[in-house]
Amino acid sequence: MAFSDIDGFSKNDIYAIAGKGRVWHFDGAKWSPIAFPSNMFIYSVCCAGDGYVYVGAQSGSLFRGRGNEWTLLVREMLTLPFQDIVWHAGKVWLTSDYGLWNVIDGQLVEADLPSSDIKVCAGNLSVGDGVMLMAGTNGGAVHDGTAWQLIFHRMQFA
Repeated sequence: MAFSDIDGFSKNDIYAIAGKGRVWHFDGAKWSPIAFPSNMFIYSVCCAGDGYVYVGAQSGSLFRGRGNEWTLLVREMLTLPFQDIVWHAGKVWLTSDYGLWNVIDGQLVEADLPSSDIKVCAGNLSVGDGVMLMAGTNGGAVHDGTAWQLIFHRMQFA
């Protein structure tokens, strides 16, 4: 089995995902399969600062849970799955080639972006040292926890 994504709360609390609803947990000593409530293809996982694990599935479906308790928050609202899910600035952030979203009060909400120049950078997310980087086919941007800054736009290189 090939895992598609991995994340953890600590070295003794790691989640890895693969294929059709295969979720595994590492407790520091051994890997164990998790009873996940779906056989949808799953693509992305985030162990978030709110204590939940978020799993992005096919067609933009999103699950939230931990251990063997899971809830389907969003069911198939997009044609693409979420490529990345991260925790940053006290929120869950999700991205695909179609845009950027947050989970707020258990609901998926389109992220408030200052311009279309930032929105076209959707695709991949990475978090480190208090900043979140977003990059996609059309450019890159950084969020410092408060504001967005465009790093580059692909038209700069045309």
